[in-house]
Amino acid sequence: MNRIKQLRTEKSFSLRDLAKDFSAFLDQHGKKPITNVTISRWENEKNSPTAEMWGLLADYFGVSVDYLQGAWSEKEVLELMSSSLLDNYERILKIASRYGDGSEWMLFELIDLKSKHGIWIIDYGKREVTAINEILSDNYMSLAFSIMRLVYFEGICDEERYELELKKCKDPKDAFFRGRIKELGYEQVKNLVSNLHKKSSSKTKTEYLNDYFRKDIYLKSVLSSLVVQKLMAEKVTAETMALYLVTAVNYESMRIVSEYHATGEMKANGRTQKMSQQIYDLSKHVDELQKENDRLKAELASKR
Repeated sequence: MNRIKQLRTEKSFSLRDLAKDFSAFLDQHGKKPITNVTISRWENEKNSPTAEMWGLLADYFGVSVDYLQGAWSEKEVLELMSSSLLDNYERILKIASRYGDGSEWMLFELIDLKSKHGIWIIDYGKREVTAINEILSDNYMSLAFSIMRLVYFEGICDEERYELELKKCKDPKDAFFRGRIKELGYEQVKNLVSNLHKKSSSKTKTEYLNDYFRKDIYLKSVLSSLVVQKLMAEKVTAETMALYLVTAVNYESMRIVSEYHATGEMKANGRTQKMSQQIYDLSKHVDELQKENDRLKAELASKR
């Protein structure tokens, strides 16, 4: 559905008001006036403006043609993510509480919406099955969970906090240290929720989340992905957009996990990493020498 009626309503115009004002705009561009009946038919998509008229309407309203024709804006995608989180975060925290005080992080550690059964561990129990069924019962709840899980993994791979905890423990393979790092991840989720609670209205909460999502490097990647951009242009339903965003956000979570493990290995095996780098550099140098050798051979052959 196009946005002509939406933009008209935002101006507090009746159909006649818009017909009069837009006709004056058309007159400035040497075009014939239009009637309120024509606008009504455009709004209800019984008729469609010409390509030229779409351009004039877009200029009049100060928006892009794609947006006017019904494509998603980035702001609307952000608001979909925000509303999904605001509507569902309390339910998700309640599910997490089933693991007991201090172990809530297990929900975000064990549940993976990308895997076949929703659980990445092999020996999962009734608690996980119940949780995954509850989360997957609604696309918007799935999206909220995916966002919270991403925030959890961001807390885990916070390098400054990792170093601080490592100084206390000194052994990254220690079970207590690993558990503490996961608790830090859940604290990151609680911090997000705490900041939401400090906001006095749904409007300020939405504004806070929109700003948070824009600044988050991983969620920015979601918004700029080619598939999301394509779906925005194709005017898909909110359900469809939410469903794909779950996949996109989960991908970013896995990227965080990969970076975390790579960081851990580098810290625990610094000498091995250094040797690997030296071997890689040497291998690269050998490849370059081989290419140069092949080039010289070809050059000599061409001169014979």
